[in-house]
Amino acid sequence: MPDYREVARILVERQLRIQAGECVRLSGGIHTLPFLEEIAVKVRQKGAFPMLSMTWESLGRRLVNEIPDLYLERTAKHSVPMEELTDCRISLPPLPDPRASARLDPKKLRCLSRAGEPVHDASVRKGYRRIGIGFPTREEAEIYDLPFEEYHHRFWSAVEADLSRIAGLCEKLRARLAGAEEVTVTGPEGARLTFSIKGRRINMDDGVISEKDLESGDVTANLPFGEVYLAPVEETVDGVAVFPRVFHQGKRIERLRLVFRKGHLVDSSAASNHDLFLEVLDTHVGDKERIGELGIGTNHNVHVPLGNVLLDEKIFGSVHLAIGENRGYGGKNNSSCHWDMVMLSPTLLVDGRPLLDEGEFRV
Repeated sequence: MPDYREVARILVERQLRIQAGECVRLSGGIHTLPFLEEIAVKVRQKGAFPMLSMTWESLGRRLVNEIPDLYLERTAKHSVPMEELTDCRISLPPLPDPRASARLDPKKLRCLSRAGEPVHDASVRKGYRRIGIGFPTREEAEIYDLPFEEYHHRFWSAVEADLSRIAGLCEKLRARLAGAEEVTVTGPEGARLTFSIKGRRINMDDGVISEKDLESGDVTANLPFGEVYLAPVEETVDGVAVFPRVFHQGKRIERLRLVFRKGHLVDSSAASNHDLFLEVLDTHVGDKERIGELGIGTNHNVHVPLGNVLLDEKIFGSVHLAIGENRGYGGKNNSSCHWDMVMLSPTLLVDGRPLLDEGEFRV
């Protein structure tokens, strides 16, 4: 078992650098209680104030499916002020089984998306530090066809990766991307996508939100960490992206192919579950069909895709693209959707020079 107390200490003291007097919002599910407890105690020991919210499957389902649309569409009057009071947010998965979300009424999810727009806008304006944390479960291991012990080991091995080694590579990548103008991403099965990154901020998830990060607006992190990411200039995105496997709610979409013209998704297809892709988009609002992110995985302890995107997007030498929201990354997409999709063995050219060559770094 991981030492939750030690992981919480590193998270609070080194990664997020929680300060006395701050309002720190914690969220997760009952299955994450041992970890959440250690984080909350460490936050309070630093003189900050933890605010904890939790859910479980039956409650989450009933608070969606059994509530009239009229009320689901309303934004709670305390939600926007709460975003303005928040200094840091730490989020763990609310449910142990991603498949539970499939039991929610899609029509009602659209109502929730509309109600959440003012809250998300307030969150972007405040620009507080935030971290999304994975938590391996037996249900996830079952979805990914892995023994739980193996899945558990791979996840926590990624968390324990060498911070200084990842930070060093991230710095090299940021230096190559800073000031560059054009990126070309190619991959198997005809993938080829070009776009401008001119003037866009280069973000690093290297395990620490530093003072330099805070000054630039780079305030988002993950656990496991290990990526460099940015928001492409949205209207410049042209070409085809192909993803071998995309997961949603425990279901696989095989060989998803997306075609972009002048920044807009104009066509899509998949070897299986294409309808699922379209249904997911239909539950969201805003700029959900525009590229929002280019990310490059830098965690040397992650090499094989499992299906957990928080882990898979950190694969050493991989590229991930996301559609939807990207204002927190320095872009201008406003959407309730941010959907990451991973490309393996990519070649990535920066102003014509290789940064990745079939998944091998050239820095």
